[in-house]
Amino acid sequence: MIRVFKGLILLLVLFVFASSSVSAIDLFGDVCKDYPNDPTCQSTVTTDARGDAGAKIKNVVDTLMYIIGIVSVIVIVYGGFRYVVAGGDTNSVSEAKNIILYAVIGLFVALAGYAIVNFVVTNLG
Repeated sequence: MIRVFKGLILLLVLFVFASSSVSAIDLFGDVCKDYPNDPTCQSTVTTDARGDAGAKIKNVVDTLMYIIGIVSVIVIVYGGFRYVVAGGDTNSVSEAKNIILYAVIGLFVALAGYAIVNFVVTNLG
């Protein structure tokens, strides 16, 4: 079981780094210089180009929320798996329910933290 978790964590890390490097490519950079009012160019212009601290904080928090979401789904699936293979043992069933409950509570706490950070960055930044 430890090997499975190590493999999933490695896969998660590789996926996060691969997706972040791919999303850094600006496909419309040259087109947007010639046609800045084009709707396609409007969707690619972000506040990150200014380099302000609020945008950087928002990027970090967005990345962390992405990772937390993936980890929470993995933990919920693991808890569900433990629940299915419990075989009627009350201790195993309660452990599996607690795993799922704690994963959901952690996800809600992370979402609340995201909402607070997003509010502060948007309104005070």
